[in-house]
Amino acid sequence: MQKHFNRVKFHTPTTGNGNILTVGNIRNGYQSLEDAGAQGGDQFYYVVEEGYNWELGTAVYDSVAGTITKTPQQSSDSGSAITLYGRATVYVAMLASSLPNVEIVATSPESNQTLVYNGSRFVNQHLSTDKLSDINNTSKADGALLVYDSNSSKYVATKIIQNANTIIKGGSY
Repeated sequence: MQKHFNRVKFHTPTTGNGNILTVGNIRNGYQSLEDAGAQGGDQFYYVVEEGYNWELGTAVYDSVAGTITKTPQQSSDSGSAITLYGRATVYVAMLASSLPNVEIVATSPESNQTLVYNGSRFVNQHLSTDKLSDINNTSKADGALLVYDSNSSKYVATKIIQNANTIIKGGSY
């Protein structure tokens, strides 16, 4: 499992297109892997850039050797390791592919009721359907902005709650 380390960015003097990079000088304003809490064997996501070339993927830190062993997932060289000339910058990153795809599904437990997130938990709330039309609507509760989706004939909650787009499914509201 990949770990996450904040504000780690360093130079690598490594040349060629191998998968082992030497950890060089820490960039000004950033911290080393150790200072960020990394230990030998820790896995993380990385980005390496040199000029217009880039790659990203997963890496394993070797604290004894002062290196990382990387496995490219994407790159400006069709997914292969890029060729380095001793001037590359490496940093710990969060890759889009590593983010969870969260969807919260709420069903109507009874007529004219829906589950609404109130900031700490889901609660049953009465949704007055006479206040809803086929345009944008807001629930009276601490709920989300509802937009009518004519394709599915359902109201879809569009408010971002805890970094996830919440979709209310299970019937027309």
